[in-house]
Amino acid sequence: TACANSTCTFMCQPTPFGRRCLCPFGFQVSQDQFSCEDIDECTEDVCSQGCINVPGSFLCWCHHGYAIRRSDRRSCKAIRGNMSILYVSGNSVRSISADGYGSIEYTDTDASAITDMDYNVRQKKLYVASEEGNKLLEVNETQNVIAVTNVGKPSRVAVDWVTGNVYFVDTTPYDQRIRVCHVKRKRCASLLKLPSDATVTALIVEPSSSRMFYCVTRKLESVIWTANLAGRHVTDLATVRNCTGLAADSFKKKLYVAETGPAHIIRMDYEGENFNKILSDHPRLQAPHGLVIFEDYIYYLEANSFRLSRCQLYGAKHCETYVYRVFDANTFVIRHESIQRDDIVNECEDVVCDNICAVDEDGPKCLCDDGALAKRGKCPEVDKKLVPLFNGWSYEELKSAHSVSFTIIVGVLSLIAIYLGVFVYYHFVYLPRKRMLAATYTEVRFQNTNSSPYPESDPTVEMHPSSSVSHEFINPLQFVRNMWYGPFRKDRRPNVISGLPVTTPASPPQPDFSDTESDLDDKESQRILKYN
Repeated sequence: TACANSTCTFMCQPTPFGRRCLCPFGFQVSQDQFSCEDIDECTEDVCSQGCINVPGSFLCWCHHGYAIRRSDRRSCKAIRGNMSILYVSGNSVRSISADGYGSIEYTDTDASAITDMDYNVRQKKLYVASEEGNKLLEVNETQNVIAVTNVGKPSRVAVDWVTGNVYFVDTTPYDQRIRVCHVKRKRCASLLKLPSDATVTALIVEPSSSRMFYCVTRKLESVIWTANLAGRHVTDLATVRNCTGLAADSFKKKLYVAETGPAHIIRMDYEGENFNKILSDHPRLQAPHGLVIFEDYIYYLEANSFRLSRCQLYGAKHCETYVYRVFDANTFVIRHESIQRDDIVNECEDVVCDNICAVDEDGPKCLCDDGALAKRGKCPEVDKKLVPLFNGWSYEELKSAHSVSFTIIVGVLSLIAIYLGVFVYYHFVYLPRKRMLAATYTEVRFQNTNSSPYPESDPTVEMHPSSSVSHEFINPLQFVRNMWYGPFRKDRRPNVISGLPVTTPASPPQPDFSDTESDLDDKESQRILKYN
């Protein structure tokens, strides 16, 4: 037979045309037609995210924030958090949860339409661009709104969730630009000058690579551009038909593009290489615009419909309608923690800049208002007419107001500290000391004698006289009385009878009933002198 002298390394199958070598599952016949070599399944999009090729098979794995699904061992699921969809309808931003519950997140009562929006998941801040209202809005979870004005006509907006910088397209006629603002620092800068006869139809930022991507469209032709987040190293990647959406896979470093006329989903790397149409000619792929990648799918809006659809990014790549609502949506984002990676370090966190800090391939850079690099972190003064306003205040005005407020607060706190110090001293130092001194007061009692002129042998206070020292006790009451009738109560009336004889009637001697100890001492002394 044909396989009698076969040199096949695994198995030989006889055929009318001779022998045919076969290989086990996961292997293929090599170019020598005898041996077997491993098939690299990872080149065929068999895994949702990561793939490891092993002899005869493959292993799928998931990136940070995801876990492999046990059901198929190929797809990945976000570990934590609940997914919801934010979308713009008219002048409102609405949301739909995964279980279909809808709510209104924000309504701009001063404008009839919102142009674009983005969301910082971890800081829970919504960014809204209003081309009609000439403003960029930051809305936090308590509906506190900061309006950034005097920055042109914001249209497309994308947030760098790592540094907090907000990138947006200014569509001012004949002066279109890509600008960046940091709302918390109250600073802005102009980065890129755009052609006045074109429209930016998509804008995204990718912080892990410090890059931004945007589509510049003229008529039905779009050029995909990239630049670093400091507005430098601008490069065109590819030309497509009417770019209507961009999405980036930061783990695989792949860029996805939505194209209409005809409808396609295109994939390429960050350098524009490996250009490939991964989705086309699908009944659910009708004029897609707005792209977002979440878990195993890429989501998009179907133009002129009320559908949000999605297509699987690996395997068969089937598409389906995800949400069907009764009101129109012109742009959307997915709100979930895994959409914005938390394993990226903020290199601008400890950098002190006079204006804006942005990151490029070489690290953090300080940018001035015109986009130029700051010299030693300092920027020249800007014309006050060009300074961005935050709720109607410039950075310098806010700084001055905060300085005055700080001085007032320090003064009030100082007064409170002084009051507390006095209070503590009075109640915990002065009063305890006063009570302690009062407790050391020695009380002396005096006891009346009996009818005898001599004191009893057992007095209340007894002092034993020494050989040469004598003691005199004065009643405190008597001392006060002597002082009162002595120097303090001298008769200050004029002596009108000076020189006149004064006759005083003699009165019989009065018995002395004083029982004070000093008077008794005087009596005793007189008695001793009399008998001597």
